[in-house]
Amino acid sequence: MPLSMYALDNFVSQDLSQLTECRADAIALEFPDCSSWLTSFVLNWIFRIPLPKDKAALAFALIRRAEGAIEDYEEARRHLSSLVAGGRSVSLYFRCLRKFESTVALLYQSLDFMRRALGISLFSPGDGSPYERLNLIYNKARHSDPQTLPAGQLHAVWIKNDGLYAEGANLTFGELHELLRDVGRIADKLAKGDVPA
Repeated sequence: MPLSMYALDNFVSQDLSQLTECRADAIALEFPDCSSWLTSFVLNWIFRIPLPKDKAALAFALIRRAEGAIEDYEEARRHLSSLVAGGRSVSLYFRCLRKFESTVALLYQSLDFMRRALGISLFSPGDGSPYERLNLIYNKARHSDPQTLPAGQLHAVWIKNDGLYAEGANLTFGELHELLRDVGRIADKLAKGDVPA
C-alpha cells in the first residue's frame, strides 16, 4: 500500500513528497577507467614512478576515495531515478540517501587529504562555497545527534529535487557533480602515473 504525501513527509523524511525528479547527472562515463585506477597506479608505481611510500600512501588514499565516491554517486543516482519513477519504497529512499551520504564522505575526505598534502585551504568559514557546504553536509551526516534535530526534521541530511540538504546548508547535484569531476581528474592522473613532485 503506497504511503500518502503526509505520511512520506511526517513518517519517512522531510520534503519526501516533493521529491519528483532526478537531477543528478551521470559521471561514470567521464571516467571509464575508474574501476581500474588502483591497478593502474600500482603497476605505474612498480614499473615507472619512483615514489616514496608516504607519497604512495597518499595517492592510494586519494584514488580509493575518488573511486568509491564515483561508484556510490552512480548507485545513488540509480536509486533516485527508480524512486522518482514510481518506486516510492521507504527502503529505496534510504539506500539512495545512504549512498549519497557515502559519496559526500568519500569526496570530502579525498579533498581534505589533498588540502593537507598541499598546505592549502579549501574554503574560509562563512564563504558559502561548494567546498564549505560539502563540509557542512559531511559534518551533519557524521556528527548529528538524532535527539537534537530541529522540529519537523527526521534526518540530518535529506534529498530534494535539486540536491542534498542539511540544516543550514545545501549542495546542488550540479555542484556535487563538479566536485566529483575535480577529484576524478586528479585520481585519473595519479593512476596513469602523472604524479606531481
